[in-house]
Amino acid sequence: MRSILMLATLLAAQGVMADTVTIGNRDSAGLIRALQQAAQSAGPHYIRLHPGGLYTLDLTDSEGLALPAIRSQVVIEGRGAEIRGWSHRPMHFFHVSAGGEGIIRDLTLAEANQGAIRNHGRMHLERVTISDSLARGEHPIIANHGSLSLEDSRIEYNVVHAPEGTAALLNNEGTLEVERTSLTGNRITRTQTRPLSAAAFVNRGQIHAEGVSLADNLFNDLLPDSAELQSVLNLSGGRISGSALSAR
Repeated sequence: MRSILMLATLLAAQGVMADTVTIGNRDSAGLIRALQQAAQSAGPHYIRLHPGGLYTLDLTDSEGLALPAIRSQVVIEGRGAEIRGWSHRPMHFFHVSAGGEGIIRDLTLAEANQGAIRNHGRMHLERVTISDSLARGEHPIIANHGSLSLEDSRIEYNVVHAPEGTAALLNNEGTLEVERTSLTGNRITRTQTRPLSAAAFVNRGQIHAEGVSLADNLFNDLLPDSAELQSVLNLSGGRISGSALSAR
């Protein structure tokens, strides 16, 4: 997590000079505008949400993205707020583009219905909860193709509907660091009779895990009995280091 922590320290040191925008409670349009403006320059940009606020999203772009992609250096201070999907359209919340750098703290993401996060750049989630979200087909709840870290976070009560192949709550094809994070009450469901491999983490890159716990995460293939979801499925040379992922 050293590279992400260096980024966080650098942004904090520049905070006095940085572009800072405070978003009022329920001002989802203001949050969208702030991210659009942040994409216009390198930053760093600070976005501060209302303490305990609620931001509902009901529109997406043609790719199903509900918020503008993070293309520069952006820090979102959630301050205990919640971003919630409010649409039947396929929707995911955050996309970090290659070259983008995002830090999100103290925020709940709920009811995305095409996975919640896709990262192709550098991203750090700290005290973030991702819950009650849905992913279909090849989409996991979190997809990482860059450098992603999760710290003191929770992934809980999400559902992945998958037809065949491999399915994951979190798909890693880059570098993933996870510390003191729990995965609880999640489900992966087979939607067809074709073979399906499923795991909490499907890994084709590098995972370093410390203090990660899994509880009541089930693989349910539409039969009366369900099986406990395996923690990690390493594919194509995927590697994992650190303490073992624990299940209870």
